[in-house]
Amino acid sequence: MGVFSVKRFADWTTRYGFVVLVEHEMRQYLGMSEKQKLSKSQEMISSLAGGTLSALATVPIDVTVSMIQQASKKGQKVSVIEIYREKFRSGGVGATMQLATRGLVARVTHVALTVLMMKNVSSWFYSFLEDIATKK
Repeated sequence: MGVFSVKRFADWTTRYGFVVLVEHEMRQYLGMSEKQKLSKSQEMISSLAGGTLSALATVPIDVTVSMIQQASKKGQKVSVIEIYREKFRSGGVGATMQLATRGLVARVTHVALTVLMMKNVSSWFYSFLEDIATKK
């Protein structure tokens, strides 16, 4: 239960936290004030970059959760530390890194697109609906 809670917390705090960080850095780079609104394409780039950073930061937790949930481990108490210790013993640092980043491209793609949809596309859609509702 603890690993799953940490995973959810890390997922959503890093997703939005990294987007805000990227937006801030983009404004700095472009010489904009924090109050100035980014264009839609700049918002999209920020969301995709923030989602990518989030996935890179949380992929070891995602891999660990998937390993804990394996059918072969059903009903067993699985130690997170033991998973990585066992991999290190059998294959060294390279094998441990390979394990910790398993499925990286798929995870980065999934998280970046999810953040784009949740942060930008849904907001644009709600604004569109609001505009329609206020015109009536």
